[in-house]
Amino acid sequence: MKRPCGASDGDENGCFDLFCGAGPVGLSLAAQLHALGVSCQIFDKNECRSDQSKAFVVWGRSLELLDTCMDAHEFVTVGRPVRKARFYQAGRPFAELDFTTQKSEFGTGVLIPQSATERLLEGYLSECDLVVQRSTELLSFEQGDHDVTCVLREAKGGTENRSCEISGRL
Repeated sequence: MKRPCGASDGDENGCFDLFCGAGPVGLSLAAQLHALGVSCQIFDKNECRSDQSKAFVVWGRSLELLDTCMDAHEFVTVGRPVRKARFYQAGRPFAELDFTTQKSEFGTGVLIPQSATERLLEGYLSECDLVVQRSTELLSFEQGDHDVTCVLREAKGGTENRSCEISGRL
């Protein structure tokens, strides 16, 4: 069941999940956890979204899971369905895989640039008042008894301590 967007200031102790990196995985995780009612903040050390794709397919099962919290059909509209893969050697085809038998509502998946995937995910999260904090870098973190204290460097050059749970690439 999709949860309507709503802002949150963390749990009863002001604690929230902190996502390091605003790539497809971090944004998808933030969307899923937000749908489950988990407070989160997302940051990325980069100033803007990359125009280089490291991921160029969103698979059908991922779209099914995303559809539980947002309209995943947008990915199908923007991308191109994965139907077949042909393999070549020396300019001649030697194998072909047919993906059209996939029973998912979303098929096998869609070919979509990573920047478009991130734009769609950020758009949904923005509607939920979850905005990626760009040019913000995790400098260090320290495990406490019940939480983690993070030290972040923000774009304006200052540092900030936050109490949180951490998810993402470190």
